[in-house]
Amino acid sequence: MITAFDTLTVSKDLQQAGLEQSHAEAIALAIEQSQGDLVTKQDIALPKSGIDQLRSEMKIGISQLKSEIRSGNN
Repeated sequence: MITAFDTLTVSKDLQQAGLEQSHAEAIALAIEQSQGDLVTKQDIALPKSGIDQLRSEMKIGISQLKSEIRSGNN
């Protein structure tokens, strides 16, 4: 689960660490903007479930082909 990024808190923390306000705000904003490119577990789960479904369908298809070949009905 991704939580909201609090730019104000980060900016204040950076200022308390000695950075100027404009620099602290710029850093906090840059971090917030980079958050959009993060991948979540949910992002990964969707394609994985599709792959699992395709794998299952392929196994069934291969099994059916093998049966047809064995029975001579290809």
